[in-house]
Order: sequence, then structure tokens, then C-alpha cells
Amino acid sequence: MSIAQKERFKHEAPWNKGLGGKIIKNGYILIKQSNHPHATKSGYVREHRLVMEQYLGRYLTSSEVIHHINGNKKDNRIENLKLYQNNRDHERIEHQRRKNFRQVLVKCLNCGKLFYKRPSQINVIRNGERKKTKPFCCLKCSWEYHKGENHWVNNKKTNVSEIAQET
Repeated sequence: MSIAQKERFKHEAPWNKGLGGKIIKNGYILIKQSNHPHATKSGYVREHRLVMEQYLGRYLTSSEVIHHINGNKKDNRIENLKLYQNNRDHERIEHQRRKNFRQVLVKCLNCGKLFYKRPSQINVIRNGERKKTKPFCCLKCSWEYHKGENHWVNNKKTNVSEIAQET
């Protein structure tokens, strides 16, 4: 095992070493606690829920969700756990983080507002050529930026301001 692997797994709880009452299921450590109000039929509770309950000094509700910040389900240190009131909040916030991680921060050419765009929205392939699109936060900014430029509409060259007057 490499040094990096040892460092990654140093916070994992020891299991299968005769400590009794601990099992691993779907990557989570389960602790035998038959008297716990949220124990499974076989009497087990997920360790990260027990750690958070001990930290808060109360039982968690069945709707509350614990998130492992570093993604390691066996790392149940309190500094690696985050409590969400329900799964909807957990999915919304964590999904937004993942979504923003895959996106690039760009500045609107018209108003200067910072916003996120996927790389595929910036580098567009048209007619077999890769072209960079101009970043705008909204259609209004795009329209204002291009005001007065000539564009092709219905196979004829048209001024953008003329189109605006027609509508």
C-alpha cells in the first residue's frame, strides 16, 4: 500500500478485527445498537449518524441526511460530516457544487456580470469548425452588444436595429 493510500485510509475505523458489532454495507460502517430508535431490523445503525447524534446531543430525524465532505463513507470524523435537513436540500446544494465544478466562470461582454457556462457552450462546433462563442449572461445583453451590427436573417443581410424596430 502506497503512502498516499495509507494517508487516505488512516481515518477509517478498524473493522473485521474482532471488535464485534461493526460491519460494512454499501461502503458505510454499521454499528450494532438494537435499542436505537432508527436501528434496522437486525439492530444496526450507520456510524456517521451516531457520530452526528453524539455531536448534536439528540437523535436525528429520519428525514435528516448526513453528507461525507471528502466522499469517503468510512471517514466518520465530525469535521468530515455535514448535516442537511432533508434529501432535497442535500441534492440541491451538492448537485449545484458538482455542476459549478464542471463549469467555467466567464464575464459577460455587455454588463460585466460573472456567471458559469459549460465548456461545451463556449467552444461550439459549427460546419466542422471549432468556434468560440461570445459570452453573454442573457439574451438582452447579447442583443445590446450586437446592436447595429449586420447579420443574416432570411438569406439577406439585415441590420439588428432594423429587426428591433419591426418587432
